[in-house]
Amino acid sequence: HLNDWYKELREYLPKVPCFLIANKIDVDYNVTRKEFKFASKYNLPFFFVSAADGTNIVKVFQSAVMEAKRYKNSGEDFMSDLMGLLKGEDKLQLNLANDNKETADSKENKK
Repeated sequence: HLNDWYKELREYLPKVPCFLIANKIDVDYNVTRKEFKFASKYNLPFFFVSAADGTNIVKVFQSAVMEAKRYKNSGEDFMSDLMGLLKGEDKLQLNLANDNKETADSKENKK
């Protein structure tokens, strides 16, 4: 569902900074050798992290703060974007209701 979530995010907040983060790399560090096409397809910063051992956690937060500052300095305003999104809550709720129905339908079909 990552493609769907990203598409919906960009529909409502087309310019807000976004990162792709692969967590729990401490379970198997070989995962860091894999290529994840989603990040390159959408030109997203991509991080491998481990909350358990702290790998890249500080780096992710530093990058997020830098991108947030750049976004704010570009004249964009995340809070205004967010408040606008919340004002259109009925549309968002409709999308969530559709997602929940699709999930329920797919569970029913698996039985």
